[in-house]
Amino acid sequence: MLFCMRKILDGIVGVFYLFVREKFQWSIRDYTFYETISHVVLLIGSVIGFLILRKFFHLSVVTLALLAFASEVLRSFVQGIASEPWHLYLAIALGFFKGMGGPMCRTIISNIIPATDLGKIFSIKNILQSLAPFVAAPLYAEIYKASLITFPGLFNIVSAMLYLIAFIFLIFVYRFKVIYKEHYEEVLK
Repeated sequence: MLFCMRKILDGIVGVFYLFVREKFQWSIRDYTFYETISHVVLLIGSVIGFLILRKFFHLSVVTLALLAFASEVLRSFVQGIASEPWHLYLAIALGFFKGMGGPMCRTIISNIIPATDLGKIFSIKNILQSLAPFVAAPLYAEIYKASLITFPGLFNIVSAMLYLIAFIFLIFVYRFKVIYKEHYEEVLK
């Protein structure tokens, strides 16, 4: 799941500017403004998501991770079908909670994996994340190049589908938490 998230991030950064420049004739200044707004909203969404939803409403880490991935699926999908620049800003709003995905997934992993195996798991995760740019950047570049004339936002839809797969995996984690409540209730609270 974490590898999937990192792969998407590494691959999309390289082509997103090309996408907005081509589709909306954005300058580097327009793109930089958009990215700044995106990062501010991401920060606010992560803080609000964690402080309010976790601390005050006591939502589980699995629920917060599901919310983060659902948020990212919506964001990527809207970016993919955007026909006006304001759609991209709508996508930012829909992705409000996306920043919680990584921290919540790491929390889930660290709570269900035995302490003696955590180092191995996180080492493998880091190796996969280091290799991700070598796979994702060319993959996204090819998708963008192949669909530039017919559907330039296709790479965003691919991202949405990858996040949807991660979301489905998390549904299974949530289901296990519910089915085996006596074991996972305390671990994944």
